[in-house]
Parts: sequence; C-alpha cells; structure tokens
Amino acid sequence: MKTIERKLLVVFGSFIVAIILVELITNNFLLEKYYINENKEIFIAVGSEISDNYDGQVQDFEEYITSIDKEEGISVYVIDGEGTILYTSRTRHYYDGISKKLQEIASENKDMEGYTFGILEDTSYYRSSYKITLTKRLEDENYLILRKSIKGIQDSVDIANRFYIMVGIFIAIVGGGIAIYLSKRITKPIIEMSNVAESITKLDFSKQVDYHAPDEIGQLATSINTMSSQLNQNINQLRDDIEHRKQLFRNITHELKTPITVLKGYAEGLQYAVVDNIEDIQEYCGVIVDECNEMNTLVYEILSYSELEWSETSINKTSFLMGTLMKELMERYEKVMEANEIQFVSHIDTSQRVCTDYQLLERLLNNYIMNAINHVDDDKKIVLTLREEKEFVVCEVYNSGKAIPQEEANKIWQVFYKGISSNSSENVGHGLGLSIVKTIADILQLTVGFRNEESGVCFYVLIAKN
Repeated sequence: MKTIERKLLVVFGSFIVAIILVELITNNFLLEKYYINENKEIFIAVGSEISDNYDGQVQDFEEYITSIDKEEGISVYVIDGEGTILYTSRTRHYYDGISKKLQEIASENKDMEGYTFGILEDTSYYRSSYKITLTKRLEDENYLILRKSIKGIQDSVDIANRFYIMVGIFIAIVGGGIAIYLSKRITKPIIEMSNVAESITKLDFSKQVDYHAPDEIGQLATSINTMSSQLNQNINQLRDDIEHRKQLFRNITHELKTPITVLKGYAEGLQYAVVDNIEDIQEYCGVIVDECNEMNTLVYEILSYSELEWSETSINKTSFLMGTLMKELMERYEKVMEANEIQFVSHIDTSQRVCTDYQLLERLLNNYIMNAINHVDDDKKIVLTLREEKEFVVCEVYNSGKAIPQEEANKIWQVFYKGISSNSSENVGHGLGLSIVKTIADILQLTVGFRNEESGVCFYVLIAKN
C-alpha cells in the first residue's frame, strides 16, 4: 500500500473512531447533567403553577396534582412542618414511609425563601435511589415538594451507550469500507501523476495522466500532461536544433574545404616556383584573391544567418512606402545588371504603404534578387513587381530560367541547399540566401514562397497592409 493511501486510511479511521468516542463521552458525562438542567425549568414552572392553585380543598387539589403527576411524571407532596403528608399525587400508604425524609427536607429548608433545587438520595423504600427534588414554602407555612427519579435517565444513558457501541461498530465497518474506497479513488490519480512525473524526470514523455475531472486534482493532471507535452516538444526541438547546428557545422566545413584546398595548391605553386613568368604569377595571385573573396562572402553569409537564426534580432517596425524601397533596389542593382547584360524590369505601384522592419525587409529582397541573378538563364530577364492583392502588398522577383522541381519545393529554404544554375550544370552560391529569406520572414511573420511560370520562376513575399 502506498504511503499516501495509508495516511488517508488512518485519517478517515481516526475521524470515525473520534466521532464514536465523542458520542460515548458526551452521553456518559453530559447527558445526565443536561437532562437535570432541562428539568429544573419544568420543576420551577410546575411548582409555581401548583403554588398558585393551592387552596386547601383536599379532594379537588389532589385530583389536580395527580393529573400533573401523570402528565409530567413528577411526584407532588404537600407536607406540614412536622412532615405529615397533607396532599400527595401518589397512594398514601405506599408513601407513608417517606414522611420522615420529607420532614428532614422541610426542616432543612425551614427558613428558605423561593425554592431549593437539587439531587437528593432517597433511602426510604427498599433501596437507595437519587431523585430530582424541588422544595418550595407555601403561604400557609406548609411545604410543596416535587420529586422525580433520575433512574430513568441513567437507564437511558446505559441503553444509549449500548446502542452507540452497536452503531459505532456498524459505522466503523461501513466507514472503513468507504474510507478504503475513497482513499483509493483519491490516491489513484495522485499515484499516477507521481509515476508520470518520475517518467518525465527520465525524459520519457510517452505516459499521460488518465484523469479528467473539474476539480483541483483534474486541473493538476491536465497541467502535468500539458507540461509533459511542452517539454517533449521543446526537447525534440532542442534535439533538432542541435542536429541542425551539427549539420550546419559539417556544411560550413565542406564549403570551406574547397577554397582552402585551392588556396593551398596555388600558394604551394608560388612557394615552389612552379611558374616563373610574371603572367602566370599574376594569374595565381588572382585566383588566390578570388578564393579569399569567396571565403569572405561565405563567412559574412554564415554570420548573417547565425545572427538571424540564434540571436534575438531586434525588430524596428516603421511605416513606409514600399515603392521607395523597390526604387532603391532598382538603382542599387542597375550597374550589376548592366555588367551581366541582364534585362532588369520593374512594375511598381508606388502608393502601397506597409508597417514592418525596413532593414530586414530590404535584406530579404536583396537575397531574392541575388538568387535571381545566380539562376537567370540565357534570356537574362529579371522583373521586380509590387502590387496589391486583397489585404496584402505583394513583392515579387521573377527570373527567366528553369522551373524548380516539385520535390525540391521545401528543400530550397534549407541551409546550404543549392539549386542548379539555369546556364550551367554547376551549383551556384553558397545555399544560404533563401535560408536567410525564410528566417527573416519568420521573424517578421511574413509569408514567402515561389511559383513556377512558363519561362521562369517567381519568388514572392506577402506583407500585410498598413
């Protein structure tokens, strides 16, 4: 048996026993006193009534006090100063033997005013007994004595005690069964929650507390289940994040390996004088510079991605015209497009206003444009479009080129995933551009995506209207 179940059984059992003991103790020590105290008021009232109706007419008065005896169970006596019984509610010859005792009572209260009340021992007949006695002096100097045996209440107490014992045994049996049932019912979800909590400490989140009730224990069970699910989700996310970082580290190593190998080869060529004319030396040096620039670009992209992915990027939302940003991008890439003989076209609605982080959105569109440059085909056409669509402002970057296969639709947003250039069979870029786009979109809560068109691919971002 579990500790908490045993404790509850002890508590319930102790409570039942305590109730039975309290009933027995109060019945033994307090019931008689309570009974006597309640009779005192009755005796006083009866004594006052008899005193008011006392007129000395024997026959009528005795019938009157006899009726009181029958109704209230109180023996009534009127005696003189010598102890002689003048009136009684009982048979005279039966009570002649108590005259001496009544005389003693009257003698003890000879100078009293009002009444006396108490419990007196009566040894006048057969055996000793205790009676409730009220003595009152009447106007003619006679005494009114009211008496009632307390044997009845003593017998009642004994009977009640025996009854309480039997009832107590019955209550103990029934209550014990109820206590066992309640303790199991109460402790079952608690024990189950304890087992689930223990499993959580061992990173086992497969168990759930199967208890549903609109009470505090039910709320606790729900909270534990929610906590388990959240911890499971967070730990899985943490594991995915760790695996993601491991994969990123492997990819970074792979990306750096090629330029380092090239640098090492050309540097060794210069070191061991593989080439000796100035043209070849300059060519070697040019390759080394290009590879260094390539590595520098890669490091910058990696740092940029890490900053967005794992740092708390501050968001500075402002309201601005999208047309202004799009025109700046057109001017920035105009020379690049001319140098690569790319037709750069724009369709911009200058009236659209949005509220978001200007710099982060600019970086997102920059990466879209660079991705378009890397994948444009021989038609060499890139189009920037800004338009309104329901509650959104839509920015699109189109480049002529090969369509993206459906199986690669989700892969293109992954870190270091490289598409195939439209004008070559070699991978282009470092595979970080679209990953940065997706990360920025998540930070700004924007929607990004792409669609294949007849002669190219169009990437877009949806921005809620201001």
